[in-house]
Amino acid sequence: MFKNLDPLDITKKPFKSFKNFTFTNNDSGSGVFLVKARSGSFQRYVSGSDAITSIVSGSTTTRYFGLPTWNMINKTFYKDSDKPYRTFGNNNPNVEHRELHTSSSVISVARGLYGEQIKPESVDLDITINGNTFTIKDDGDGNLYDNAHSASFASFKSSSFSRTPVASNGSGSEVGNVFYSHGLVVITDENQSTLIKNNPSLVANWKANLPIYTYNYNIKLADYEFNTTLNPTALSGSTGDILPNITGSAFQPYITSVGLYNGSNELIAVGKLTQPLPKSSNTETTIQIKLDL
Repeated sequence: MFKNLDPLDITKKPFKSFKNFTFTNNDSGSGVFLVKARSGSFQRYVSGSDAITSIVSGSTTTRYFGLPTWNMINKTFYKDSDKPYRTFGNNNPNVEHRELHTSSSVISVARGLYGEQIKPESVDLDITINGNTFTIKDDGDGNLYDNAHSASFASFKSSSFSRTPVASNGSGSEVGNVFYSHGLVVITDENQSTLIKNNPSLVANWKANLPIYTYNYNIKLADYEFNTTLNPTALSGSTGDILPNITGSAFQPYITSVGLYNGSNELIAVGKLTQPLPKSSNTETTIQIKLDL
């Protein structure tokens, strides 16, 4: 027995889920790339003399050049950072500070590894040197800071990123930015950038924002519909007719499952009820099926 669903009885509701990801410098083909960036002039530019990052994925090697990378990052996020309408990354100068120096490191995360965006306050970069681990975190507003100097960074941020005087506002604790919706982590502090570029012990952790959609199907059964059964135990073995003792008006079938079919009559999902539901012959019965995709 089949019934067409009214489109108004089908709704879709999104909700967010978060998945943890971890990357190290030793990962190959992971979809996460650590790229060098440097400033300089394009006059008489010689690509072979540039800072080159080679990424090997299977049998393919891709080369990233430092000068074009730096200029792309600068133009997209930093050059007009005081003019939010000219920059990308949802820049709010009141809570996010952007300052690009002559060299930096860029961690690029593939779209499939961050979903809609990197979850704010989930970035954790760990660098181990001579047995000592340095940790860089994000503050949820797009700033990266040295976790060992979190109090200094909080002071720097609360002073509207003022560098006067430097000693009191702890500006040295700021090390870069995260562009959540672009999957980019940029280390702008030149000392930290050098450590990351030259140290294979880097471990990067973040949470991806992965949307999941719940489809709600309201199956409405009128009182005059689905009042018979096709259960094999209710059929006569010799004739295939419904047994006489269940053909009376007092008999009502029990619903145990509902199947959803596509336009080609292909079964795509089955909803199981927690317990058999007696079909009412007096009122409309509504069964709601939820499907997460």
